[in-house]
Amino acid sequence: MAPGTVIRDFASPSQTPIGIAWDGSALWVIDSFASMIYQIDPVTGTVEYSFTTTVPFYALTWDGRTLWTTNWKTGSLYQWEPNTGTMIRTVAVGLQWPYGIAWDGRALWVNDLNATRIYQVDPVTGTTQTPGWLTPAGAPGDLCWAGGHIWHCDPAVARVYQLAPLTGTMLQWFNAPGNDPFSCCSDGRSLWLCDYTANRIYQIAIT
Repeated sequence: MAPGTVIRDFASPSQTPIGIAWDGSALWVIDSFASMIYQIDPVTGTVEYSFTTTVPFYALTWDGRTLWTTNWKTGSLYQWEPNTGTMIRTVAVGLQWPYGIAWDGRALWVNDLNATRIYQVDPVTGTTQTPGWLTPAGAPGDLCWAGGHIWHCDPAVARVYQLAPLTGTMLQWFNAPGNDPFSCCSDGRSLWLCDYTANRIYQIAIT
């Protein structure tokens, strides 16, 4: 199946889906305006669980145990206990507008919306562990980690980029199925995208 091919799609539980994550069996989708995080069935799109948060957020990732969101207005990352919706802690990062976020199994990757750069970030201290590299995205959206690479959404031109994590070298790109691919995640075999204006979630082939 060619990269970018739609495997399945369904309506988002949110009217403004802005972040998506995969926890190994289910998807999580965030609605920044409603301050809601939804756990949904990846086959049917049915909401299995949801909780309301006390802070706004703009992207989402899963670290194997907990959820992380970003807030470019406060310059912080937030860690959440998914079973209760409790905020575990806030991590300030030394970036101007932290937006997209991904987990590589050891560290977080965060893009700076204002500087249009992507950095590896220590999840405990918030310290950037790499000098960062420029993203090819005109409007840097969310990030995810899959197959040892970073995948990066660009809602400005409705594209998804595959990037080498150490250098930022673009390995390939494909057109997203919708016009506003704000966020992506991986289930290990494919990508999932949420489209902000179409209010839809897409499963996309990457091999």
